Amino acid sequence: MNIRKAVLFSGIFYCLSFNTYAGDDYLKSLEAATEAEFNSPTASENPADVDISPEMFTEFENRLKTELRASFHTYRRLNKKHRRNVVSYFFNHNKSMDNITIKLLEQYSLQVKNE
Repeated sequence: MNIRKAVLFSGIFYCLSFNTYAGDDYLKSLEAATEAEFNSPTASENPADVDISPEMFTEFENRLKTELRASFHTYRRLNKKHRRNVVSYFFNHNKSMDNITIKLLEQYSLQVKNE
């Protein structure tokens, strides 16, 4: 009976440790993607580069809500300045949703840091 418990415990421990390492790898890949995004020469991210109309906000928000629902909830927590930065990024990058979540998290981090 004790051997069964030991085997079961070691199996559970192995699974838990594997999931922890998998989570670490995932976080490391996100950090690497973020670093690459910040260090790459891409289209300008200056919000002043794009004149953002209310229709543009609506277009972006509708697309974000349907394609990246969890990211939409983060977007809703941003103040106007940081929302504008995200929407500007979206339109400066040909309406690509590829790195929107990273940009949202960056803006959310800046907002929290400045509160």
